[in-house]
Amino acid sequence: MKLLRSHWIRFVYCLISIAIVWAALLQQEIVVGSPTTLNNFSYIGTVITIVALIISISEVLHSVRYSRSISAEANRILKDAKAVEGASAVSECLATLNEAAGYVDTENYPLALKCYQHFRILFAKIPGTGQEFERIDNILGETEITIRKGVFATANAPLEKPIRILLHHNLENIKENLEKVNPARGRQYATA
Repeated sequence: MKLLRSHWIRFVYCLISIAIVWAALLQQEIVVGSPTTLNNFSYIGTVITIVALIISISEVLHSVRYSRSISAEANRILKDAKAVEGASAVSECLATLNEAAGYVDTENYPLALKCYQHFRILFAKIPGTGQEFERIDNILGETEITIRKGVFATANAPLEKPIRILLHHNLENIKENLEKVNPARGRQYATA
């Protein structure tokens, strides 16, 4: 509807412009007939042109300012959306780690390994740097190797208690550092 109205207004402006040119051609002898009339007409035309130029410049400046504000708002919304997405990824990582830790508690190491590998895939999608990410990166491989040792443990040769304690410690360490890098930490988002 708005687009149709815009086209209609342009059409009306075009008709008015044609009518002005037509009237100027019909009244040419009156304007050009005397030097005083021509000078007055030229003066008025110059003033109107200057006013139109000032209006045009102000419209352009307004459009630039408006475009910048739209761009800034779009960037802010994009940043917030990325923060929500990152918070969701962190939340999913934490849930997957909790599930892996539960399987470690029940000594179901094959499922713990699957959950942990799924966690690593999710973790790789979280952008970021810093001490927390370095701490997590430093124990990722070690933790997976320890879980793999559990996969090959048997009832006769179970995973030793110090190794299980280290495994739980590593999983908790990863969770603590993940909670510190949560992009939504300290912010509230409307989810409904």
